[in-house]
Amino acid sequence: PPGPQPPAGLSVPSSLKPYSARPEKQTRFDAWLESSRTGRPLSWPAAVAAQTRVAEASEFEKVCLLFGRPQHALIAARFTSAGAEFTAKPRGLGVGCQRPTGGGGGG
Repeated sequence: PPGPQPPAGLSVPSSLKPYSARPEKQTRFDAWLESSRTGRPLSWPAAVAAQTRVAEASEFEKVCLLFGRPQHALIAARFTSAGAEFTAKPRGLGVGCQRPTGGGGGG
């Protein structure tokens, strides 16, 4: 079915899979990029409601604008896939982000 069409020339690094945890949405995102690259009209799946198409089109374009710029290539490379796990607790991320307590100060 018809729906919003992507602007021409959008791209992101090929390794970027922002919706890997949601395969159907990742497939739509990939089709969005392909349509932008080739200029062929995008055909949205019938199961996707018109309101969702509009919302996703806006979201997909924002992802492309953020991660598609050359100056953001380093940022895009720093993100991990949704399946990645930390092997160690990142420094500075305490439970509840509590402030250190203890002697000194007061008044």
